[in-house]
Amino acid sequence: MAPRFRPAVASQSFGRAPHHRIEHKLALCAEYGFEAVEIFYEDLELLAQDLRRTDASLTKESSLLAAATRIADLCAQLDLFIICLQPFANYEGLVDRKAHASRIQELYFWIRLAQNLKTDLIQVPSSYLPAAECCSSRDLIIADLQELCDVGLSHTPPIRFAHEALCWATHHSFWTDVWDLVLAVDRPNFGTCLDTFNLLGREYADPTAPSGKTPNAEEQLTTTLHNLRTRLDPSKIFYIEAVDGERLDAPLVEGHPFHNADQVPRMSWSRNARLFPFEERGYLPVTEILKAIEDVGYEGYVAFEFFSRTAHEQGEHVPIEHAQRAQKSWRKICEAMGWEYEERWATGWLPKSTSAIANEERAAANSSKDCDITTQASAKPPSGTASPLLKTQGPRASTPTSRPESAHKQSWTTPQVLQAH
Repeated sequence: MAPRFRPAVASQSFGRAPHHRIEHKLALCAEYGFEAVEIFYEDLELLAQDLRRTDASLTKESSLLAAATRIADLCAQLDLFIICLQPFANYEGLVDRKAHASRIQELYFWIRLAQNLKTDLIQVPSSYLPAAECCSSRDLIIADLQELCDVGLSHTPPIRFAHEALCWATHHSFWTDVWDLVLAVDRPNFGTCLDTFNLLGREYADPTAPSGKTPNAEEQLTTTLHNLRTRLDPSKIFYIEAVDGERLDAPLVEGHPFHNADQVPRMSWSRNARLFPFEERGYLPVTEILKAIEDVGYEGYVAFEFFSRTAHEQGEHVPIEHAQRAQKSWRKICEAMGWEYEERWATGWLPKSTSAIANEERAAANSSKDCDITTQASAKPPSGTASPLLKTQGPRASTPTSRPESAHKQSWTTPQVLQAH
């Protein structure tokens, strides 16, 4: 029997695109046992820029589509399932309705990208635009989200949308806000992504407080766990993300290294100080949230969506170290949750020759060596560190267990100061 919970990772988690090539990061995902990826638009965009440097005939649009196809092909070679393309951000409730019409046109192109990636899911985080630019009208927001869904339903196969509550969102920062919208929108292709960091970052944590917590954190946690167990419909949970947060040495207020006058504190905390679960200095009750979600019947992918100042560091060691951290975290999650852990993940495997992957990366890097972002994938590992990409390893020893259908398919009959998400 296949494990009910499968490890996944967002593509930016092992290093940000300006410094780390997506080909390298995807190979590491497979090498360290992750079975699926969320494709972060930034990675797609940087690969498209690379392609335009080597082929002057490509437009921005055609290079993005070509980049999506290349990523899909590489994931197929690596036996990685693409969960979604993300984030289609700051969409709902725009005050400027001409801007809304432009976003709808952009949505059609995102759907083309999703199709080239061979995924049927786009993640839509709750808007964090200034209040002057996104209104709080529930009726307008519901109508916008229904329009989004109807565009998705007009395609074959239909495109689904996972709405996620960001803990710093302007109007919908609680998971219950987004859950109420999911129910009100009432479309078969509209569900949610539950992220432990964003959920707990709003209801349990406060980076501006000396304790790192809200005044009634423990009481609120009890309420949150009850609400998760009594309100959630697992068919509307399209996937989940498991991430912890760092307890800061000092409140994140003016004068703190992470403070940014243009960002609310929770956003700055998220950009700089996420952790993989069970890492030192993490303090969010991640497994309690996972247990509550499991109790309502969710099965499928559990993704690490990791943002941190460390992901912005340069050096070929960065993606490798983050992949190792993620693998160690997944093992600890499985132990704590009593989930099945497939031992082959402990040593890593690649369904395609690692030397072939490394050769492709070197060729890509050489074709655009004037670009800063290409230098990382082809560099040698630091002394004493063996890059998993350079190991000689044969095919998997055994046929992989099949992925659970619920992990990636829903029934259509069942109703530094770092950049933003």
